[in-house]
Amino acid sequence: MSSRNPYSHLEIESLPRLPVPPLEHTLSFYLELLEPLLTPEHFQDVKQKVAAFAEGEGKVLDQELRQVADAASTSWLEGFWETMYLAYRGEPPINTNPCFTFSPTPDMSQLGRTSQFVEAIVIYWKLLQKNLIPHDKGEKDAPLCMTQYGRVFATARVPVSGRDKVFSYTDSKHIVVLHRRRFYSLNVLTEDDKLIPASVISQGLQDILNQTPEVRGSGLLVDTEVSDGIAEGGLGIMTATDRDVWASLRGKLLANHHNRRLIDLIDRAIVVIALDDESPNSPEAIINQFLHANDGTNRWFDKLQLISAPNGEISWNMEHAPFDGHSLLTISGYLWDHVRGAKKFNTESLEFASSASPASLKIEALDFAISRKLRETMISSWEGFRRLIAQTELCVLRFSDFGADYIKKQGLSPDAFVQMAYQLAYYKLTNTVASTYESCMTKRFYHGRTECVRSVSRESKQMCTVLANTAASSRLPVTDKYQLLKDATERHVKTMNLCKVARGVDRHLWGMQQLALQKRDRVAFYEVPDIYLDSSFPTFCTSVLSTSNCGGNAFQLFAFGPVTGNGLGLGYMIKNNNIDICISSFMGHARAFRSCLVETFAQLRSICDQRAAATATAAAVTSPSSSPKAKL
Repeated sequence: MSSRNPYSHLEIESLPRLPVPPLEHTLSFYLELLEPLLTPEHFQDVKQKVAAFAEGEGKVLDQELRQVADAASTSWLEGFWETMYLAYRGEPPINTNPCFTFSPTPDMSQLGRTSQFVEAIVIYWKLLQKNLIPHDKGEKDAPLCMTQYGRVFATARVPVSGRDKVFSYTDSKHIVVLHRRRFYSLNVLTEDDKLIPASVISQGLQDILNQTPEVRGSGLLVDTEVSDGIAEGGLGIMTATDRDVWASLRGKLLANHHNRRLIDLIDRAIVVIALDDESPNSPEAIINQFLHANDGTNRWFDKLQLISAPNGEISWNMEHAPFDGHSLLTISGYLWDHVRGAKKFNTESLEFASSASPASLKIEALDFAISRKLRETMISSWEGFRRLIAQTELCVLRFSDFGADYIKKQGLSPDAFVQMAYQLAYYKLTNTVASTYESCMTKRFYHGRTECVRSVSRESKQMCTVLANTAASSRLPVTDKYQLLKDATERHVKTMNLCKVARGVDRHLWGMQQLALQKRDRVAFYEVPDIYLDSSFPTFCTSVLSTSNCGGNAFQLFAFGPVTGNGLGLGYMIKNNNIDICISSFMGHARAFRSCLVETFAQLRSICDQRAAATATAAAVTSPSSSPKAKL
């Protein structure tokens, strides 16, 4: 058991350490990104506070952060980053756990497809352990950090009062299967570490479907005081509640030797498989079922889960603390290619149990002993999570008029184009701009995680104010409108490129803020600098639009919840000829934003088409007519 990556061969210590950007750069960039979010008067006041910070406590905090970086064995950010996730006390599903739904594969039956993915997962995990998975490469074939891959499978988030922990295991041989809120352990490796093939796993999954009783009454009562808690939502509902509440209840469960063994089996499982009885029949139904299960049951949100529906739809629900979406996307590409037969894993180094039978799966029902008092806590937690589900609006835009190919032909970055469409759509709805987050991977650095790309800029705000004004926009030449779009997208690309090399703003400012907050708690009369107390800082840091671009063909939908009460969550995938976007809101704004975004995409395409036509006409007029060749 390890709280860190347990595989030393994934530690590429030759990678550069995550740098702390120059303070002058961070503060200058901060002001540049902050200006469009504030009134001119407020911005001038903040400039003075930033200047005072630069000459005073900012220098001290920056130097202290550099000392942290020098002393860190991995990354100066890593401790702060894990604390951000693990100290969060709210419900992980919707708030921090995203879902990723797989694109189709040849076998779309529930058990056939699920067992094929389980087999592929085990193959990948064993190859990873043997250091036989190719190391990731980034731009110009630069090596990327691999440490996150050691904490994807056989990893569990464990609730602890105040701050959770994460543990990874290397000797697991089983998965845990959930069906109708009940837990089952099922071996996928034999005692001598041979892989059990998908055909046998499928039989085991069928046995579980056959033996699980309907949810009815008050569960399977042991006596009047103790039950298995199935009727109260099942124990898994506790992973969808306040972390301190769950930590307390888990502690009481562990006091019972029987329960302790079952919890240990779940923690150690290679992955959790959730077999659902409901088949989602629309994009919205898919992301609702896979993001929060519609009622929060039949899930274990403290681990990576593979969720499977009777119609073959299959999805991850990802516990986010130990790794980021890019790692899961890369793994999923391998799994999807293997399952669909496009590019099989090389399994020469692995041995399959050719004579395995369903008996080798050692299926065990994990029936917990739940006291009446614990059941009451479960019921209360279930009611609370259902309230969160009820206020979470999810909708999907499957936009097929154009995709990356068209956008590139216009001389624009596809990702920046979509980001500017978000800005313009939001401005049309609210007549303002709001801080926007886009995740940027920093795995070119040792133990790198992400940096935050802030999409709002002077250029994007200028584009919005003009293009959202129908009267003003109609008087503007199309080339000027296109130039506004181009300037805004190019500004976004420049910001993205800076963030890729760890020269963003958020992480550096946040690291210094964390040090300041720690000093406030331990140093008498210490005052947190004004730069952090001014309302401009939460205006900048509160991501009203929380966005993430998930590329690749393995997935078809990608969803998560907003990160603030009045915000939007935007998980998107830009394919060659289409754009798929999952939109979430706690305020009922998702569908209105979707409608406005469709209109905005059409407006931006019209600008690009008119500009292309005007350019072609101008070229035809100015090009000299060709003269006939002289005969020799």
